[in-house]
Amino acid sequence: MIDTDEIICPYCAYPDKESYADNDGDEGEFATECVNCGRIIIADRTIEVTYSTRKPTTRRRVVYGAKLAKCAVCGETGGVKVKSDVCECPVCSVCAAADAVCCDDYRQVLDQVKEEA
Repeated sequence: MIDTDEIICPYCAYPDKESYADNDGDEGEFATECVNCGRIIIADRTIEVTYSTRKPTTRRRVVYGAKLAKCAVCGETGGVKVKSDVCECPVCSVCAAADAVCCDDYRQVLDQVKEEA
């Protein structure tokens, strides 16, 4: 058996470019019909998961189109909602610019960033 990115019929060598849609995306062996020669073949799908990581930052970004219900730091209502890598706390732009601490998770990352500087 040869590992490929698509199903290749062992009878007629037809490469099925649409094979990703077979078997509902599940991993493992399944029977399928070659779209070229019509013979039944057995395919074995292996799904690979990859991850990438990075250090979190305390940088906050404006969430465009989202209104601030209530700032988690100062209690201001209305205005622009800002979020960070670390948490989902709603923070106003004034508190964000001042690097105000909104929760324990944000404080922990802020401390890590200060230690590395």
